Amino acid sequence: MLTDHENLWLSIPFGSPTDISAVNGFDNLITKISTEVGQLINVYVFLPPHAAHVWAGTYHKLGFYPIVCPRVPNKDMRGEERDTVDETLMRYAADVIENTRDLTFLVLVSGDKDFSPLVRRAKRKGLKVIIVAASIKSLSNELIHLASKVLMFEPDKTG
Repeated sequence: MLTDHENLWLSIPFGSPTDISAVNGFDNLITKISTEVGQLINVYVFLPPHAAHVWAGTYHKLGFYPIVCPRVPNKDMRGEERDTVDETLMRYAADVIENTRDLTFLVLVSGDKDFSPLVRRAKRKGLKVIIVAASIKSLSNELIHLASKVLMFEPDKTG
């Protein structure tokens, strides 16, 4: 399972991440996915440094492997930096798809259309792809059509 932290949290339809229980939401999600595919072997979350500072400990307690993706200088704009979360997630996923034996499913927690080429690649390799999004609004139509199954992330409200 590969999670794009910011795509997920910025797409939650109510309040802010402090208004919900991340632990319960992810426990529910992992249970739901496990009933579909069996035991999840590797669960990763890709975060920018500012989010890792706040969330990495929580993800680690949940059994996720947090991967911090640095901001790097943007070659096109002086002094500007760009986020590398999508790029890092795609590179990692491509390696997993090409080099992991007996892989049958790819679970992507993001509705971002930028991941469409990755999902197409997984499908060409014969993988079933489960897409998890925080809301239908954050889910690209292309990913809906490419996915074997679409699930919605349903975090618990804390209040």
